[in-house]
Amino acid sequence: MLTLLLVACGPAEDAPVVPVVPVDTDLPADTGEPVDPPDTGAPPEDTDPPGPPPCVDDALEDNDDLDHALPWTDQALAVLDGDPDYWTFELQPGQTRRIDLAFDHSRGNVDLTVYDALYIAIATSYSFSDDESVEVTNPSSVPTTGRIRVLLRDPGCNAYTVSVVSVGSGEP
Repeated sequence: MLTLLLVACGPAEDAPVVPVVPVDTDLPADTGEPVDPPDTGAPPEDTDPPGPPPCVDDALEDNDDLDHALPWTDQALAVLDGDPDYWTFELQPGQTRRIDLAFDHSRGNVDLTVYDALYIAIATSYSFSDDESVEVTNPSSVPTTGRIRVLLRDPGCNAYTVSVVSVGSGEP
């Protein structure tokens, strides 16, 4: 706060008594514009709700496209928006495998697509709940490699796990 002393000029005997008037310089003129609170030196209060922890990709990068897919793993993984993950798995002749993707949907919508050896999408699972799952079969008489795409459709990141299990008869 700044205190101003107003003094009138003129002969001393004719000078009126001028009171000391405190002036609050922290208040700007009323312009109708929003006013920032005065800086008290204290950190501002965080009124936003706490968000998710900072996004950190898993250590198995860079598996961001079909050509750089890595063999699937059952360890805990992370997918970031704009940075899908790709995994490979083997399918023996006549074998059916179920691919399960486990995650918490409240942290972001994750979708699952499976591609064949020619990079053609052969199975997809898109939902608005936890987890995605598909089954694929190799109808040929030769072993083949399938590819899994894990895609986060929301901003941020989400943790997930992948499992690939045999269904019915066929190799594990």
